[in-house]
Amino acid sequence: TGPGCIAITLLAELQHAEVTATHVTAHAIHTALLNAQEHRVEERLAGQETNLAEGLTLDYDLIVSNPPYIKTSDIAGLQTEVKGFDPLDALDGGGSGLVCYQELGRQLSKAGGTGHLIVEIAVDDHDRVIAGFEQVGLKFIRGAVQLWRDLTGRVRCVAIETLC
Repeated sequence: TGPGCIAITLLAELQHAEVTATHVTAHAIHTALLNAQEHRVEERLAGQETNLAEGLTLDYDLIVSNPPYIKTSDIAGLQTEVKGFDPLDALDGGGSGLVCYQELGRQLSKAGGTGHLIVEIAVDDHDRVIAGFEQVGLKFIRGAVQLWRDLTGRVRCVAIETLC
């Protein structure tokens, strides 16, 4: 969840939603909860220190994730305002850039349940992300995959419906 930007925006826009925000550090969860108070949505935000969705009971309507997706070898070449602002663990997606997607896919396939999953991706990396989900056994409706584009027309999000 980082500072909670996505979770808090969803709560602000979806008046009846409840969100569980996860992060690997207690500090990030604390920051997200403070930010939720500032935006008056704290009653509907729960924070849990965990890796992605690990250990959560999953029968969900929607999971939204903006995981680290930059290949380790590409980090040195990032713009200074990106490298100097975001913590390394929020950027580094491992050698392939797919480490977090594959781990999330494993966790969701192991937990079962159905729902919708939306992930932000590196520019036009949708084929690799979708193949990575399939590779780790995440079941989803292949024909219902949606690709969402940014203002420049490049694919930046993948939306799927998962199956048991």
